[in-house]
Amino acid sequence: MLGAKSIKAIAAVAIVWKLIGVATYLAHVGLLGEGGPPPGGREMPPLITAAYATGVFVGLGSAVGLFLLRRWARLAAWVALVALVIDWGWVFGFSGAASVPIGVTVLFVASLMVYLAEVAKRSDLLR
Repeated sequence: MLGAKSIKAIAAVAIVWKLIGVATYLAHVGLLGEGGPPPGGREMPPLITAAYATGVFVGLGSAVGLFLLRRWARLAAWVALVALVIDWGWVFGFSGAASVPIGVTVLFVASLMVYLAEVAKRSDLLR
């Protein structure tokens, strides 16, 4: 079973990963340079862009919450996962972009965050 120190260590690494996701989102919408669709891809509909934003920002919040061992981190991890499934579902199915490896990795990490939050809850580590 994972203890508080292990969960905090994993959450610290996740925070760095999630910050990369936030930077990628900000670049996509043009706040860190030119935005727009990836090469060979289609423009994201506003609802998918909102799911992308929700996934990265709430995902960052969930990682910070897990690092702080906060109860709300569990809900945030689930919300981020659902948002990222919506976002990447569109990317895989409709965008035409060849980004399957990164998408699978993003969804795997988001799933890992949900698992980590559930373990922390079962272990009664969240306050």
